[in-house]
Amino acid sequence: MTLILVILGLAVLILFGVGWKVRGLWRRPRRDRYSEGLRLLLDGEKEEAYQVLRGVVRGDPDNIDAYLKLGDLLRERGEPGKALRVHKELILRPNLKNKDKPFILKSLALDHIELGQGSSAISTLQELLKTNHSPIWTLERLLPLYEKDGLWDEAYTVRQKIAKLKGEDASTDLALYKASAGELMVSKGEMKRARAYLKEALKLDPQCTPAYFWLAESYQREGRWSEAIDWWKRLGEEIPQKCFIGFKRLEEALYKLGRFEEVMDIYQRILEKEPGQKETILALVDVYEKKGMINEAIKVCERVSGSSEEVSLLLAKLYAQQGDLTRTREVIDELLDRNRGFICRWCGYRSEEPLWKCPQCQRWRGFGI
Repeated sequence: MTLILVILGLAVLILFGVGWKVRGLWRRPRRDRYSEGLRLLLDGEKEEAYQVLRGVVRGDPDNIDAYLKLGDLLRERGEPGKALRVHKELILRPNLKNKDKPFILKSLALDHIELGQGSSAISTLQELLKTNHSPIWTLERLLPLYEKDGLWDEAYTVRQKIAKLKGEDASTDLALYKASAGELMVSKGEMKRARAYLKEALKLDPQCTPAYFWLAESYQREGRWSEAIDWWKRLGEEIPQKCFIGFKRLEEALYKLGRFEEVMDIYQRILEKEPGQKETILALVDVYEKKGMINEAIKVCERVSGSSEEVSLLLAKLYAQQGDLTRTREVIDELLDRNRGFICRWCGYRSEEPLWKCPQCQRWRGFGI
C-alpha cells in the first residue's frame, strides 16, 4: 500500500511538472515575440515590428500596449483610418485601466490630426488634458488646431499655459493672437470689439505691426479718416521699417480730407529714422513725380543711390525724363557692373571669378555654376 502511494505521489509530481513546463512553453513565446516587436521598433525596423505585433495581438487580445503600437504603426504606414479603428476599439473597452487611457487618447488625437479631422482632434486633446498626462505635448498639438480654425481666444489661452509651464515669455505670440482676433472682428464689422482686442495686443507688444494696421483700418472702414491717419502716423513713428504696409491707405485718407500735401512730410520724417527704407523712398518719389517735382524726386534718389536696384532704376528714369542721357547711362552702366560676376545665393558674397565654395559662408554650390 505504501509503495502504491509513493508511486501515485511521484506520478502527480511528474504531471504537475509537465503541466508547468507546457504552460511555460505556451507563454514564453508570447512574451518573447512581444519583446522582439519592441526591439524591432527601437531598431527602426518598422515593417518587421508590424508583422510581429500583428501576431502578438492575435494570440493575446488583452495586450493593450501591443495593440496601441500596432495602431501607431498603421498610421505611420499611411493608413490612419485603420489606426483610428484600432485605437477606437481600445478606448471603448469596458475593462480599460485608467493608466492606459492617456496613451490611447494621444494616439487617437494623432490619428484625427493625420486624417484632417480637426474638431475630433481638438475634443480628444481636451479630454487628454483632463488626465493631466503630458500637458505640454497636448497643448502644443492643440495650438495649431485652434490657429487653423481661427479660434484666437482659445489659442491665446493655450499659448499662455505653454509659456507658464515652460517658464518663457510669450508676449509677442500672445499679442499676435489678440491682433488676429481683432482682425476677425474688423472683418465682421464689430469695430468696438476689434479695437479692444487690438489695444490689448499693443499692451503686450508695442511693436505688434498688425495691431497698428488693423486699428487704423478699423477707423478707415468707418470713414473716420482723421483717426485712421493718426494710427497710420503712429505706425510710422513706432515701426518705421514696416510702416510701408499702410502707405496706400494713408494716402487715401489724406486725400479724402484734402490734406494730401502732408504725405510728403510724413514720408520725409520716416526717412529721417530709416534713411535707406526702400518702400518709403519709392512712395515719396512717386508722390513727387505725380506732382511734377522731378528735381525733388531726383534728390531723394541721389541721397540713397545704390541702396537698391529699384531706386537706381527709378533714378535712371528720372534722369531720362529730364533729358539727361549721360547720367541715365552712368546709372545703367553701374547697375550692369554691379550685376556682373558671381553672387553666392546663400549669403550674397560677390566674386569676379567663378567659385564653387563661398569664402564668406563656407557653403558649396552657392554660385549657380
